[in-house]
Amino acid sequence: MEFFTLLIAILQLHQTIAKEILVTSVVKLAQNMILECVYPGNGSLTQMEWFKVAGTRKEIIAIFHPVYGTHIMEAYRDRIYFLNSSQSSKDMSISFKNASGADIGIHCCSIQTFPGGIWGKAIQVVKTDDFAVTRSPGRHMWSKPGQTANLTCKGPEARAGVQPILSVTWEWIRPHQVDTLLHCELALGMSYGSTDRRRIQGPCSQTMTSSFLVLRNVTASDSGLYRCTFRSSTGLNMTCETRLDISAERGHNHVYLITGGAASVSLLMILLAALTVYCNWKRKRKRKRKALFKELQEFQTRPCNSYGRPDFPNQPQNHEDEDIYINCPSFSKKQKTRR
Repeated sequence: MEFFTLLIAILQLHQTIAKEILVTSVVKLAQNMILECVYPGNGSLTQMEWFKVAGTRKEIIAIFHPVYGTHIMEAYRDRIYFLNSSQSSKDMSISFKNASGADIGIHCCSIQTFPGGIWGKAIQVVKTDDFAVTRSPGRHMWSKPGQTANLTCKGPEARAGVQPILSVTWEWIRPHQVDTLLHCELALGMSYGSTDRRRIQGPCSQTMTSSFLVLRNVTASDSGLYRCTFRSSTGLNMTCETRLDISAERGHNHVYLITGGAASVSLLMILLAALTVYCNWKRKRKRKRKALFKELQEFQTRPCNSYGRPDFPNQPQNHEDEDIYINCPSFSKKQKTRR
């Protein structure tokens, strides 16, 4: 009887580990990478652990206890460390040093709290080649720290007798990581995602035609690209992307950007006008110099003095009949006698 009970317990354990794990974050493998795990609730942390799942096998990475401290397994010693492990901290993120292909896979953080119970998160580490994020042009939003940012996405139009939308997914895309904030299966009316302070507005039901994501009390770390994807039964998916920038100087930066762009355009126009005027002046000067040089050349080739007849167009070329004039002195016939 005890053996039968033990066998049932072992089977249940394998079923629990082997069942599909809902991954809410995908991280690109890097030599130095961070796996984020921040408890969003208000309960007191009693213990937490990091482990890696490989098939049906669970490999412990590290354990943290607010009283007994941190214990890192031998295989990961000198390769990982907690970023902020303290009794009052809710940030149980770990950092990898000299990560390699052996670290590819699903990593889970499990936090036990009182009175909240167990909270967990699954992160999948993938190769760089598998971390391909397709991006499409979207809109740009600005918000100041502490405010609420409202992101909206409209789904495909409904058709008579056909339910086009099967699921809706909100993702937060960063250069090294993609987080699933919410995934809603409309047919089942079920949703899951990152249970932080972000909240989805609107029911997870088959009648929804648009989705809203509300980010409360935003900080600079919330900046990034947010993508909403509607999966359709017709095979035509619809994606909305919004780039969110959190900055206290939003308005000033926007004005500076417009003013700087206008000043650059004005300066360019002035330079083009000045260049056009200079080119025209140089072209006219060149024509004048050519005309002056031509006149000077004609003047130098013209004879200085001519005692003959002027050149006429129809003047014959032979000079046989041309008159010759000679200046001779005149002498008187009578000579004076000397006395």
